[in-house]
Amino acid sequence: MTDNNSSVDKPTVAAAASTRTGIFHIPSRMKRPFWPNTSYSPRPSSKHVKPIVFACLPAMVTYKPQLWHSLWDAKPLNLQKYGVTVQEEVDFEAIPFRVSLQQSVDLPNFKQGQVIELDDSNSHQFRYMVEYCQLIEDDKAYLKVVCRTYNQGVLPSQHPMYPSYMLEIPACACHAPWAPQIECLISLRN
Repeated sequence: MTDNNSSVDKPTVAAAASTRTGIFHIPSRMKRPFWPNTSYSPRPSSKHVKPIVFACLPAMVTYKPQLWHSLWDAKPLNLQKYGVTVQEEVDFEAIPFRVSLQQSVDLPNFKQGQVIELDDSNSHQFRYMVEYCQLIEDDKAYLKVVCRTYNQGVLPSQHPMYPSYMLEIPACACHAPWAPQIECLISLRN
């Protein structure tokens, strides 16, 4: 049995990756490194024996259209004014970076669906939004921030241009709900 398509030139994976990422086409004018102007610290050591795996699960939040448009059009919260440190993430599996706020005074409440801005990371097509709280430990909360598209799509967590990241904030500023998987574990413990 022969393959009828064997003589047809097929694009290589590298060529496909250079023009498309998943199902989202990235215009060439938008192809830029995500963290160009942010200070980057060396990889810290993890205090957890294994990486926390819940963060690698895909985003599951879908909003009603009217609420979605109000969230999308909201003025982004610029993290730069609070001072940030960017480090490679070691505690949460499949999340490449952690953004830690240096200033803990006058922080707003961080809520699900809140638009976040870091070094002009948002555009007309993409916005970073708080998804869920993944962990509260040692008076710190860890929020998963994902890049979303105008039609409520979510880019993969390790997208080369718009990766997801963990936002480390004081626990008192966290008003995002727990991820459903964590809610389930909490209810099982009780």
